[in-house]
Amino acid sequence: MDDIRGPNPVTMGATSGDRGRYMLLRIVEVAMEDEILTDEESAILDVIASVMGLEPLDVQDSLAIANGSMSSPHNDDDIRAHNRRHLGDMALYQNVLITALDDEVITEDEMAMLDVLRRVLQLQSDEHAMMVEQIRLLASRSEGSERLTERMERYLVLHPFA
Repeated sequence: MDDIRGPNPVTMGATSGDRGRYMLLRIVEVAMEDEILTDEESAILDVIASVMGLEPLDVQDSLAIANGSMSSPHNDDDIRAHNRRHLGDMALYQNVLITALDDEVITEDEMAMLDVLRRVLQLQSDEHAMMVEQIRLLASRSEGSERLTERMERYLVLHPFA
């Protein structure tokens, strides 16, 4: 069966599934638990895809896998390998957190997506605290950053690292 993506898109990606696609899929699954993909969730998915060098097609494929219309390419060995820490994990999470803070409210769906990303990345509380300090420092050096700092403080009160 052919479609606009080429012949027989049975599984996502050309290989057995790389880590970026695996992480994207895990987060898409959480985002789609309520069967609605909000603009905020879509923005987070776009950031994750961009930071990991993935294509918009990878987001579409993850959505197809999450809704059951496509098979997952990830086997047990892939999943074990993908769940190990990698260089750049903290930067990825920081970018996603800043994107979530960019609007006025971090929704429950966004929080769930951040929680999944924290678990997949095995982020520890001290690492999270260090990242929050980095965001505060970046915000203090940016013009008009008071709003970001306020949202960060609200986020930390409403969603402390657990």
